[in-house]
Amino acid sequence: MDEESETFLEDIIEKLAKALNYNKKIPVYISSSPVLNAFATQRGEIVINAGALVNCSDVCELIAILAHEVGHIAGNHITTFLAIQPDIVRGGLVVMLIGAVASVFARDPSPLVTGIFGGQHMMHNMAAAKLRQKENMADSKSAEAVKKLGLPIFKSFVSIHEKLGNGIPTYSEYESTHPLSKDRVAKFRRLYDEEKKKKFDNEKLQFIKTLQNKFELIQTKMKALIFNPDYVLTLYFNPKNDIEKYAKAIALYRNNKFEESEKLIDELLNNKQEIFNPANLTEIKSMCLIQRGKLPDAAKIAYQHLKGREIHRDLSFIYAHAIIEGELDKSQVKQAIKIVNKVKIKYDDLSCTILLGKLCSMNGEEDRASLCAAEFASAIGDEEDAKIHAQKALKSSNKFVRRKAQDIVSSIHDKSEAKE
Repeated sequence: MDEESETFLEDIIEKLAKALNYNKKIPVYISSSPVLNAFATQRGEIVINAGALVNCSDVCELIAILAHEVGHIAGNHITTFLAIQPDIVRGGLVVMLIGAVASVFARDPSPLVTGIFGGQHMMHNMAAAKLRQKENMADSKSAEAVKKLGLPIFKSFVSIHEKLGNGIPTYSEYESTHPLSKDRVAKFRRLYDEEKKKKFDNEKLQFIKTLQNKFELIQTKMKALIFNPDYVLTLYFNPKNDIEKYAKAIALYRNNKFEESEKLIDELLNNKQEIFNPANLTEIKSMCLIQRGKLPDAAKIAYQHLKGREIHRDLSFIYAHAIIEGELDKSQVKQAIKIVNKVKIKYDDLSCTILLGKLCSMNGEEDRASLCAAEFASAIGDEEDAKIHAQKALKSSNKFVRRKAQDIVSSIHDKSEAKE
């Protein structure tokens, strides 16, 4: 959804993961949902709702949410739960089968009906018990990570679970898939009471303060991205600081007021506040210029922030779009190919594949364009189209292009043989 916000979250997640001796990269994705929630996937990713960023009172509450999801991934909870699902289903089916047999011998449908409902109830309760167990384990892992990092934030663990518990229907402890909110709050309150007796060094306190400053920027930006732009413009009609100016600039852009947005961004760029990455500000300015039809200008300022610097995915995409839509000269197309290719290597993003294919075609590199088309078709499961484009790429004089194309053809062949 937003590279700046994702990078901020990934930095926190990386520290939590290392505290739990989990050294694989955990990708994070932001959903536009306004609900205060997050979840971990079987593939080892974290999806966090924009609502979590907007509704957390401070960065410490956000850390509590992320630590819980990291705990799930570090503990391999999703995979182990899926592994026991067949046993849960078998248990329920046995109850249903007993009911069916009883119905046959008694010549009465009542035992069958009882067996069906009893089996379903049993499966639900068994699954709920296992899920509660995994949630408790994730809570313990999250507390372990925070203790190892030496962060004084258990007060926020209490407050976030009080928030999460508000409005949740009251289930019996046997039916709920999560530990009861009151029990979780009580557990973290005990940890907070222990924490209050300790003295934390200034380095840890400064670390939290630095994160809080960045969190305020990300939280305000997220409001500008998901709330109605008219509401945001009302909210920040007279911005009190540069962070609110940033949000107002985003809302102005979303409201098609491109010149006003660009003017605010120029102010922020001139102020040179450390909290802002100039590439993120340039991203908005470039989009304003594109919307105003100033494609060469958009490409020029984007390139100034991309050449010889750290990869910036979103600005690289904007730069490539400006060149493609503006049909700019070949020297700029070649520059864009180099930049987008770096992004593709780092992120393996399908959007990069599409852009790279278009740029290669503009540059007369039809073999690489065909390879990009083959990679895209393969990724979306269109094997027939992937094979057609890969066959074209196989005629390339470039060894790398031929090898990648052959990999795609071989993969399709192997899948075909497996089906037979």
